[in-house]
Amino acid sequence: MKSLKTLGAVALLSTSMLGAATSFAASAEYEPNPSEAKTPVNAKFKLPDNGGENPDPSNPTDPEHPDKNPDGNKPLDPKGPFGIAYVPNRFETKNFDEGEVLNESGEQNFEFKTIDARVGVKDKTRTQGGWTLKARLDWTGTALPGSKILANTDNQVQINKGEGQYEPTSEVTTQSNLLINNQDSVIMSGQNLSGDEVYNSTFDLQLKDPKLQIADAGKVHEGTYTGNVTWTLAATPVY
Repeated sequence: MKSLKTLGAVALLSTSMLGAATSFAASAEYEPNPSEAKTPVNAKFKLPDNGGENPDPSNPTDPEHPDKNPDGNKPLDPKGPFGIAYVPNRFETKNFDEGEVLNESGEQNFEFKTIDARVGVKDKTRTQGGWTLKARLDWTGTALPGSKILANTDNQVQINKGEGQYEPTSEVTTQSNLLINNQDSVIMSGQNLSGDEVYNSTFDLQLKDPKLQIADAGKVHEGTYTGNVTWTLAATPVY
């Protein structure tokens, strides 16, 4: 009797297992259709007015009253996300009113009145393309032979955070010792970015101890010389 009960239990268990296996095999016969679906997601953005804020440089010159701080830095207030943000208002030698005394001969340097000269580039395009800022010294009247402007930068470009706050950056590069003459000289270079990096800042370069240098004082005529430093910004691939 005990053997018959055991045999019956085994038969029942076998039947249950067979049913489960049959059910599993049946569901595996079908591929999901559809197996994929999509729901559209849409969003549209635009940059803030003027591409974002235009932070002033340190020691700014009031464009409406430049005579109040003629040796400060001139805000240019770019009207878009990309442009030159500010430049030194002027470079004038310290003893301009009385006249600088020339040496008999040889190389000679003349300090400028400007003590906190800065140039800034606004790039709030939120793109990755590189750019280059260049400068050139041109004389509008009589040329000053062998002349150039020298400045120290400590090889450091900074992000202008506004209200006199600056933060170092490696996205934009410069040279430790800048030289501006009658040829276009690279002042700042914005590198091509990659990954999730984008440009969204105003980049500041302080020109420390700017001075005018002439190659040979013995070849310079007495008189007043006037000219301009022309700053040129262009979107160019930089690697």
